[in-house]
Amino acid sequence: MKRRFSTLVATLLTAGVVVSGCAANPGPPPVVEPTPTTEPTTTETTTTQARPARTEAAVGVEPLRNGFNPHLLSDDSSVVRSLANLVLPSAFLRGQLNRNLLRSAEVIEPVDSPGVVMTVRYVIQDAAQWSDGTPITGSDFAYLWQGMSTSPGVINPEGYRAISNVRVIGGGAKTVEVDFHAPVADWQSLFSYLLPAHLLDSGEQGFLVGLRDNIPASAGRYLVNNVDRARGVITLNRNDRFWGPEPAQIDILSLVETRSTTHSADQLRAGQLQFVDVLPGETTRDTYELIPDIQNRLVQSQRQLGLTLSTNSPILSDHATRVELSGLVDVPLIARLGAGRSTDLIVADSEPVNSAEPELLRSAIESAGRPLRIAADPADATASASVRSLVDLLKQRGINAEVVSTDLTDLTKNRLPSGDVDAVIAREWIDGSPNYVAGALRCPDEETGMRSGNLSGLCMPETEGVANQVLAGEISPERAQELLDEFRTREATWVPLLREQRILALSPGIIGPDPDLEEWTDGLATADTWRLPDEADATTTTTTPPNIAEEEQQF
Repeated sequence: MKRRFSTLVATLLTAGVVVSGCAANPGPPPVVEPTPTTEPTTTETTTTQARPARTEAAVGVEPLRNGFNPHLLSDDSSVVRSLANLVLPSAFLRGQLNRNLLRSAEVIEPVDSPGVVMTVRYVIQDAAQWSDGTPITGSDFAYLWQGMSTSPGVINPEGYRAISNVRVIGGGAKTVEVDFHAPVADWQSLFSYLLPAHLLDSGEQGFLVGLRDNIPASAGRYLVNNVDRARGVITLNRNDRFWGPEPAQIDILSLVETRSTTHSADQLRAGQLQFVDVLPGETTRDTYELIPDIQNRLVQSQRQLGLTLSTNSPILSDHATRVELSGLVDVPLIARLGAGRSTDLIVADSEPVNSAEPELLRSAIESAGRPLRIAADPADATASASVRSLVDLLKQRGINAEVVSTDLTDLTKNRLPSGDVDAVIAREWIDGSPNYVAGALRCPDEETGMRSGNLSGLCMPETEGVANQVLAGEISPERAQELLDEFRTREATWVPLLREQRILALSPGIIGPDPDLEEWTDGLATADTWRLPDEADATTTTTTPPNIAEEEQQF
């Protein structure tokens, strides 16, 4: 049985407070004034050693929608996830142990306790610390577990829900043992983007809103120094308390909202932006390709926008009615209108629109005594445009439908479980991992009905059994994804609309992971490896320092 969140985290936080093994790095030594000489002199010479200039770079990004928590659907975006990679620590990176954070992580003999089938031991590096000097401890692991397993609207929660306890072993709170009540084959994907538990409230609200305005402490190569939403600028400073090798080489990184393709192109030409990582517009790629010395490429992300139909909706609880509604969605049209472009657009596969009269849907709406309610987060421009266009389309077919604008936390905690909202257009993180597929198939929480992973609320013995097999690694990831697609199609709970595609642009003002942008594994998330060109580089460039103070962008 799970312990109460507040009690457990408070206990672990207390354990973390007494740790003193990781003292904050000392500041610079005091300046000692030279002792004046008693020898007579005829000429006084003062020599001042100039401080090295701080290195700066600016990156064009899309607007920040909501907060900074990479674990919440409501906050998730390329900007937020890139920031998390630069600022927050993870147990594993690209499937490999993060040795900056952990000395070891391994499956051990399960603890002798009822229901425990698997135990994983994590040993945290003694030097690992947050940017305020507080050591990283087991309390940070416990905080993320509780937040992910008890909060609505989180991304890929299933592996955390299989955890029954997080225990701190020995003194110093640096050894953590995690007990599982169900086998989790892909346990290495857990405990990514740890959050600073000592600075966040231990209740559900702390997890949901604690990173609304900022990331209060870092354990990566950068820290968030300032968030100016009015000007559309997020300023990152190099984290001088980062204990690992190869610290960031650029002192200040400014993330600047780009208002349009013309705006970002002008800044690239002027050298005010050295890199761009944004959603493309209709002419973005053509524009960037004409700018001298600018490399660009398109990359697919793991986000997909789609329409989820709720199975406990009073209008859509009937399978045949969901099938009828799904058949009315003109996927290519809604994708174009939602994205606001027809080029560089990855539209989901779809069937032709059903031309038959939607009698079942009309009858269900009449019986419910209210319109069909389709929701989207108003802060998500693509989702909002898509839902408005869909409602317009349905009205043309004689369907009484309306748009509901509300945040995803409210939707997943209240309005979807209660049946007040019938469907939602939102992004889904489709990484193909066992935790993602199992979570998308798992029944909602029996007590609260809150939605995380499975927004549709679909719950059948068949899907529950498959979810267990997928989580345990008994079904390959490829077959698991096929089964998920089959269930969703058969039960008419999901209509994919478009896959997110991004455009990257690189100027000679940045030396990144590879001289060829096509060889980069990611965009902004690689900024902790960047440096500015020097005389040794074959390619030199003269750039204008970013004049962020004069910009008037709006986040």
